[in-house]
Amino acid sequence: MKKPFSYEIKLNKVIVGNSSLFSDLSIVITFMIKRVFSMH
Repeated sequence: MKKPFSYEIKLNKVIVGNSSLFSDLSIVITFMIKRVFSMH
């Protein structure tokens, strides 16, 4: 059984400890923006 609060703490540790996650995040944001523009 997963607890959301403990998952958040784990996620924060991953964000602080793993800089490559930021590049993954930027790729996702770019993909979302492209989808928004393709809808119009």
